[in-house]
Amino acid sequence: MGISPWDAAEPPGDDALARLTLDGFWQGARLLLAEGAETPGSPLRKPVLSTVDADGAPRARTVILRRFDPEDRRIEIYTDARSAKAGELGVRPVAAFTFYDPRREIQLRLSGRAALHTDDEYAERAWRTLGPRNMADYMARAVPGTPDSGASGPSPDTAMAAGEGDEARRAAAKTNFAVLAFTYDRLDMLVLGRATHRRALFRWTTSPASTPDGATSNLAAPDGAVWLVS
Repeated sequence: MGISPWDAAEPPGDDALARLTLDGFWQGARLLLAEGAETPGSPLRKPVLSTVDADGAPRARTVILRRFDPEDRRIEIYTDARSAKAGELGVRPVAAFTFYDPRREIQLRLSGRAALHTDDEYAERAWRTLGPRNMADYMARAVPGTPDSGASGPSPDTAMAAGEGDEARRAAAKTNFAVLAFTYDRLDMLVLGRATHRRALFRWTTSPASTPDGATSNLAAPDGAVWLVS
């Protein structure tokens, strides 16, 4: 798909890095985020999501990137609506994602605002893509992250077997399912070359609509871009 420094699964050469423009960097970031959303084996599939808890302390955890919409500058993950991150974002809807590809030695840091979607079109669309095993992730009766009672693994009360036809249990799982939709307004990209490193910052001031099919009018192009000392 185009930009050679990002196509190979290895660090870009120093000559290729030196020739890149800010637009080339930005287009590379889009390609890498798309790879993370579309390629299960990519290290970009598992970013770190950071939130702020009620005491103002940072909280970070690894999540799975499910979708990337480059035109709306939106990435999506799935979560349990009862989880700590869901509660934290309900109070302070600001978040940051950190992606790192050790093969190419590239880091992406995105910051912006997040919204949780449960009983709406957004969540319904995502729920329809899940198989029985993925649905089972939302069957736990206890709140995720709370102390375990001592069970060594999922029990019939906490997990749904593949192919299970119990619609009531599926409905219960669906109430716990949420889509976290994150819109970034700042992207910091660092590439570690063999002898030279390059880093750039991209910023946006426009905000897309918060609905799945919201109107978009040139929201993807950065409002500002600058090279940073790496």
